[in-house]
Order: sequence, then C-alpha cells, then structure tokens
Amino acid sequence: MVPDLIEVKVHIQQWVEQQLSVPSPHFNNLPPCPYSKPALQKNAVDIRCGHGSELITDLEHIANTWDDSFEMIMVVCYPDTVTPEALMEGTTVLNEKLKPLDLMTNFDHPATTHPRYRVVTTNGKYAFAIVQRLSAFVKAANPLFKKNYFKNVEQQHLEDYPSYKGNFVD
Repeated sequence: MVPDLIEVKVHIQQWVEQQLSVPSPHFNNLPPCPYSKPALQKNAVDIRCGHGSELITDLEHIANTWDDSFEMIMVVCYPDTVTPEALMEGTTVLNEKLKPLDLMTNFDHPATTHPRYRVVTTNGKYAFAIVQRLSAFVKAANPLFKKNYFKNVEQQHLEDYPSYKGNFVD
C-alpha cells in the first residue's frame, strides 16, 4: 500500500511550515531548511508516493531520466515498508552512481537512530528519499557556511560528498 498523495502533500506542507522554516539552535538559529518553503511555493518540488521496497529503484529511475523540470523529486512511503538501514545502505550506494550525473539523494525515516543520519527535523510520519542536483546543493550550502549553519551537522550532511567539500566556502 502506498500513502495518499493529497495527505502526503498536506503533511509535507505543514512540516515545512512548522519545522523546516522555523529558526533552530541546532542550525545556528537559522531554519533547518531555508530553501524548502520557497521551493514548494514555486512548485519546484515534485512529491510522489511509492512503496518502501521499491524506493531506491524508483530513485535510480528518476535519476536516469532527470530533466531539470523540478529542483527536487521526493518519493514518500510508509515507514513500515522500508527500514532506515535499507535507506542508509541504498542511498549510500546510489550516491556513488549519481555523482557523475551531478545528482544526489538523501532520505528521512522517523525510526532512524544512527547518529550520522539522525536529524532533529524528521517529519515523523513518513519515510522518504529525494533526488536533486548535487551542484545546486553545493551552491545553496555556500552562503549557509558563512552563517555557521553546518557547525553542528557538517559531518552528518557533508561526509558523503568529499569531492565537493572543497567547493564550499568556510
């Protein structure tokens, strides 16, 4: 069974408004994701529903057919259809394949306990994974470095992208 797309979109919108757009001490009193609200408002995020057992395959297909119609594509599923460990392993392997395509993936799972992937802004209801341009992520991250945004989470978010780490401004 896959989640209802309308319910998912409402939940994601509320999460963005109530958590990702609100200043947080964990992110040096900046919003956890200052770009999520503007991206949703300009319809730059495509939200899709899927089944956790197919999530990595879905992401790989999205990456292989990427056309820049969206800044990010998010595939959402019920958390009981995929384990956090499967998402960790699958996105790690997939990121190696995506780097030459200038794409990256990341995930959120409410049951994640691994400190490297445990983010204090989890949406709490669904598991999901995203695909986006790696260069766009780097470009968006640069101004945040100057504001010490990554001070508490740098290792967590950037160690998967060592070839791009040198492109960030300290």
